[in-house]
Amino acid sequence: IAKAKITTQNGQKITTIEINQQQLEQKLNKEGQKAKIKIPVQGQKGTVIGQLNGQTIKTMEQKESILEIKTEQASYTLPAKQIKINKVSEELGEKIELKDIKVEVKIGETQKNMAKIAKTAAKQDEFTLVVKPVDFIVKCTHKNKTIEVKNFSNYVQRTISIPNGVDSNKITTGIIVYPDGSICHVPTKIILINGKYYAQINSLTNSTYSVIWNPKQYTDLEGHWAKEICNEMAARMVVEG
Repeated sequence: IAKAKITTQNGQKITTIEINQQQLEQKLNKEGQKAKIKIPVQGQKGTVIGQLNGQTIKTMEQKESILEIKTEQASYTLPAKQIKINKVSEELGEKIELKDIKVEVKIGETQKNMAKIAKTAAKQDEFTLVVKPVDFIVKCTHKNKTIEVKNFSNYVQRTISIPNGVDSNKITTGIIVYPDGSICHVPTKIILINGKYYAQINSLTNSTYSVIWNPKQYTDLEGHWAKEICNEMAARMVVEG
């Protein structure tokens, strides 16, 4: 149903998974409504890109299908309707056939400048980065024009693997890192799959994500009935002390 192409760009390995439209549609017709199309990429480090065309996305949208790309580093579970391919087509220009729009769903370590921004934010706000920042990106391209799909109408799930040796009890929350250095917490829980820990993150946007350890202990809460939950909410950056 797909073929992989491995290239190198700026010293980084990129694995592009090109999905065959005709074979995918045959599979969707067989599976029926709300099928999950899984693309597991094993043994490849670096960036992974799932590549489809707009017509395939439209077919998946009509069948309420979900695209799941899973690498050794992270996974991304994206309902096709969240791409809003008709709106994207309108923004790209008039009279464009959906099959001529290239859709790329990308997971990979962020660029060096964003990694540096994340490290600076961690130092300033006194938290610890548990994992290297990861980019989750959706881009739609026609000829020389590209539109990035950044916002969703419902929460979209992604996971980031926790490195071996990291104490799962010393993980506070997932965060979004913005180019200006600001950060924002996102709903996160730690899950165990086949003996390995992952941060399961639900978010309304695409961006650069990481997972942090950010313990908080406020002295004026000692002896208070809400001590533990207040400290936890502060650690998760839901409230500030």
